[in-house]
Amino acid sequence: METEEQKQEQNIRWQGLRKVLRKIRSGKFFPRRFFINNWGLLLTLSVLFLASIAHRNMYLIQLNKIEKLVEEFANRRTDRMLLQEEYERQIRPEKIAEDVAKFDLPLHPATEAQEEIVLQK
Repeated sequence: METEEQKQEQNIRWQGLRKVLRKIRSGKFFPRRFFINNWGLLLTLSVLFLASIAHRNMYLIQLNKIEKLVEEFANRRTDRMLLQEEYERQIRPEKIAEDVAKFDLPLHPATEAQEEIVLQK
């Protein structure tokens, strides 16, 4: 029962559209002379409509790219912070600072690589 009513409603909708299209084609809704005289205007409006759709699509594509780049930037910053923590955990700068203070080592960088380091007290 319900499916028959739904099919009937759909048929009625499409029939109305078909009637309007037939009227346009036969020249009753708009006179054919209107289309003949104003074909340039109608073509311009059609092109502008299609161009606006294309522009919107390009805008959405660019917006999606920007959102992905922002997400990637946040992920890279997080990765960099985690790597920095791991690096500091491995080199242990506090331990190095304690050893420097303990042995009174100068904190000047060596000008040349040395094979032996002599600690004098």
